[in-house]
Amino acid sequence: MNLITARIFNLAVRDDGTTFNENKILLLADDLKERIRRFGNPKLYKEYVGRLDSVKTRDQFLKIFDELVDFIKKSGFNEEKIACVQAYTKRMLDIDQKTCKKFYSALKNDYDVVTIDREAKMLTTVKSFDENGNIPPLFKQDSAGNLQTYTDKNGRVRYKINKECLDFDNFNRLAKFLTGKCEKIDINKKIHVNALIWHDAIPKQIKMLAESDLTPQEKKRRCEDFLYAYIHEFAQNAREHGIQLDSVEVLNEIANDDPKQPGTLRDSVWKELLGDDYHIECFKIAKEAFDSSTKLFYNDYSEFHPEKKTNILAIIKEIQKAESELGRPLLDGIGLQCHLFGDAFDYDASIKEYLATAKNGLHPKEVRITEIDSADCQKPSWQTQQMKDCIKAAMNNGLETVGCWSDFSPFVDHLENTTNIGLLAPDGQTTEIHKAMHENFSAKAKEAETETERSLTK
Repeated sequence: MNLITARIFNLAVRDDGTTFNENKILLLADDLKERIRRFGNPKLYKEYVGRLDSVKTRDQFLKIFDELVDFIKKSGFNEEKIACVQAYTKRMLDIDQKTCKKFYSALKNDYDVVTIDREAKMLTTVKSFDENGNIPPLFKQDSAGNLQTYTDKNGRVRYKINKECLDFDNFNRLAKFLTGKCEKIDINKKIHVNALIWHDAIPKQIKMLAESDLTPQEKKRRCEDFLYAYIHEFAQNAREHGIQLDSVEVLNEIANDDPKQPGTLRDSVWKELLGDDYHIECFKIAKEAFDSSTKLFYNDYSEFHPEKKTNILAIIKEIQKAESELGRPLLDGIGLQCHLFGDAFDYDASIKEYLATAKNGLHPKEVRITEIDSADCQKPSWQTQQMKDCIKAAMNNGLETVGCWSDFSPFVDHLENTTNIGLLAPDGQTTEIHKAMHENFSAKAKEAETETERSLTK
């Protein structure tokens, strides 16, 4: 879930109906302004922020939005992504209060854990530019331009992060909505974070570092020191705002899925800057930074494809080896995304393989499905069956958590899947998958309850 979805839900359950559409337009204008600030450039922001502040009607918003789209197209941006955002914006303009209330009701009643998506990614929490149009540096500097240092609690001298480049405000607002700390909001969900470190959400400053003329050793040091400080700041921000994080994906999609590329790790800026053991170092930092009650996950996709599965399992074993050498846990869970977009696999056998690997080593790990979804295809009934089979395999193997991706389909603003065959239909009604999930979970819950009663009567 992202913040604009939460704000529209909040509006839907508070509004009296007469001003819902007007206020929704104001929220969409505000969200568009925020997108430009976080993902655009200073020129674009200065051009449109004032105009978006004055938006009051649907026609005014669409006029500015269409101009912005034309401008972006001429700048050479990915047209498929632009079309996706256009479709999303039109859906949001048309979605009514009644449908929004259905989705809010589903959020409240049918989900135990909610994934914070865009607001937790580094591309969002590290500022692209400040109010003056300047790219904020990653590290603090003295008057002579030298990077300032400090000594961490392990005795290592590190560069001091520039906290002015960090912005957790939207993350905090969404987390407080989900945990019932907003006025008149009566939900209280566990929070799962997607994702701290991902190859497709890299801040401009890290890209600039990779492209700089610094030595490889200096690039590595700066990247290491930034990640160390960033992960600690992320965890400390949650503590300071009373946000309890149930689980955090420390690393997302790091396994190699290119048959032409050697090794188990994906080629990425992180690997380029930090080396082949960066995933181990990231978990060491995260284990130090987060509270012991927060589970740390490695999350990946195409987990049922044989070649990719081999690499994912190899990465898990590398982390387990590091844990044995350290004598302490680093990784708490393995996330299987389960994007089912056309292929059928033996889900039961693969999940058993992941569970067997997870139980090896000194510290057993949880296995959970994190992002199950399925796009429309020529045979939707076949696709729905794949979802059911995967969920059944998860339940039969004792997986306690199954997370759905893009389940509130009208609110999806990215390419992965805007027509999710998941728990909810676009109009907010429940689907066959919802029934299958409910039946499987209910059966497991009843079985566990019966087993508890038996143990108490012995």
